Amino acid sequence: MWIALLGVLSSTALVVHGGTTCATDPVTLRAARLNATRAYVSRLNFDLAHYITASDRYYTEDTRMVLRGIGSFDTLQVAKEYGYVLFNESTFAIDLHELFQGKLFQVLDEPTITWPDDDTVQFWQTADVKLAPIFDQPGQFRLASGGVRNYETLHFEACSDRIRSDIVVSDRAIMPIYTANNEIDIGTLCTRIMVRCTGDLQQYDSVAHCMAFMQSLDARQTAHPESACPYRLTSNSTACRSFHTTNALVDPAVHCSHTAINSPKCVDTCLPPCANCPAHSHCTGTYANATTEVAVYACACDDGYVAGSVGPNGATSCVPATCTADWQCGAPYGFCDTATNRCGCPYTFEWDPINGGCHCPTDYVLTWDVPATNTFGLTGPACKPPGGCLARQHCTDQSWNRVQCAATRPPSTVSAWLACQCNPGFVGGWTSPCECPLGASRVFWSSTVQGEVCLADGECTDDWHCGSASCTVSSSAIVGTCASL
Repeated sequence: MWIALLGVLSSTALVVHGGTTCATDPVTLRAARLNATRAYVSRLNFDLAHYITASDRYYTEDTRMVLRGIGSFDTLQVAKEYGYVLFNESTFAIDLHELFQGKLFQVLDEPTITWPDDDTVQFWQTADVKLAPIFDQPGQFRLASGGVRNYETLHFEACSDRIRSDIVVSDRAIMPIYTANNEIDIGTLCTRIMVRCTGDLQQYDSVAHCMAFMQSLDARQTAHPESACPYRLTSNSTACRSFHTTNALVDPAVHCSHTAINSPKCVDTCLPPCANCPAHSHCTGTYANATTEVAVYACACDDGYVAGSVGPNGATSCVPATCTADWQCGAPYGFCDTATNRCGCPYTFEWDPINGGCHCPTDYVLTWDVPATNTFGLTGPACKPPGGCLARQHCTDQSWNRVQCAATRPPSTVSAWLACQCNPGFVGGWTSPCECPLGASRVFWSSTVQGEVCLADGECTDDWHCGSASCTVSSSAIVGTCASL
């Protein structure tokens, strides 16, 4: 397929596309880019050889991949290195127990695809995430979760299906876990740095020298947590250096300098805005939109505190939001914590650090309809994420007869919410309508799911779908096949 697409893009007819004269008509170029998007999103789903081949095929030489809040990977070789830690195999003579960090399996949510301009595509993708492998139990991980939703933006090179930049906004539920996966004791961290970064690449005089510096970083954050930058994997932190120490296994020439005292990657970009955040506050980073790479930083008061005064960089003082009863905290969204006599927010809500009170995160929806039984013990009201649900009636983007509120496979272990998922055969779900790609004539009522299903010729869930024949369904399936007469 890839060779065929290269042939398509080598057409000699000149067409103006997005202000640039291209040798390919817009329809053909869009189709090639759609195929590139499909292949690129699934690049991690197979073996290492497939991943390397896909990366070489679809990245430009000067590509830039940004995992917002985690790190940026500039140029083809470095962008490829990001993925090496996700394979329990290697072309390098290294200890896989130190390189292999986990596994991702990504699925493109095609109904969410949009094209903001000729050279840009945006979409949601759903990932199965496995982190922290247990090496004496092959195939087992300390954390495994399905249903992780990430929003991605690809910018293509002009007139090409090659990707010049990729910006990923990760699921807010998984971000703290990514950071925690790179938190290791500084003795182990410094030993690894000294072993991997030698000769001209050596960054510290000794393990003791390294440990003294790392201890100073941790001590600074402990003493002044209010001034710590919010994204530890890209800040002047031990976690950031641990992240690059892993990548130094395969490319020490690039990553050893990132573990140094004056690391060019582990930098407190939140300074100076957050240099003087007051007590009982923290530094926050906000982005203008899904394609913004640089955050705007400001000081925000901690939960249970509100700004006593505000300056250009946010709060300059924080005072407790004291209370003796829930009504003083904007109940039912907020409550009074009797242990501290300060207002607080229930799970899924965010604290308003300026005015006090609780609200739902951006793009989340307030719902009072929370079933009594759910995995995380949620009670109403609660803030529902896009495409999330705890009951079928939460799935308002789909027709009632075409959707179920169900756990993803594998289920999410990082979110309280299930997912709006289409009945068999339909395409869509989460935030998209459930559509039958085979046409309206192939939509049938199913007694098995108590709703509609989209069936190809010869498929069935009930005998009557087969006319005079019977429907044979295996014990683990919903859709079966019509038996031959």
